[in-house]
Amino acid sequence: MSITYTNTRLDSVKWFLYRICRNRLYWCLIIAMTAIYTWLSSRGWPPKVVGSNFEKMFLATSFFLIYFTVQWTIALVVGVLFVLCNRSPGFHTQHSLTIAPGGFVEETSVNRTEHKWAGVQKVVKRQKYLMIYIGSNQAHIVPRRAFNNQADWDLFCAECAKFATA
Repeated sequence: MSITYTNTRLDSVKWFLYRICRNRLYWCLIIAMTAIYTWLSSRGWPPKVVGSNFEKMFLATSFFLIYFTVQWTIALVVGVLFVLCNRSPGFHTQHSLTIAPGGFVEETSVNRTEHKWAGVQKVVKRQKYLMIYIGSNQAHIVPRRAFNNQADWDLFCAECAKFATA
């Protein structure tokens, strides 16, 4: 079964946002920072703040939320700008993807890759994309718009999932 599609810059942005929200290291750092702020606030930090423990905890929590919001916003803006400025000829071009029981072949104007299903880490189906992971942060992204109807989309996704788990 073969399909042809073209990834857009919007696909790149959506892929970036999908990945960053599922980044375990990023969330571990956020949880660690929360624990540190909570511990410091319970010890009377910052020391020049006069008031009850509730007021100190409220101040520490407010500081954390502001810091988290600023950090998250900077990461998203920088990441999205990087994705939009990246002129990757291998991603933003026409792709031809052929799947078979032994593996799949993806071809563009600049490369040709063959993968065996045994090397696929997982296949993730979302409402508008199918992601065939060949690494922890590498995936072939197949947009739903590449298919003429829902039946073709469902069949392609089912075949990929079946081959990947076989």
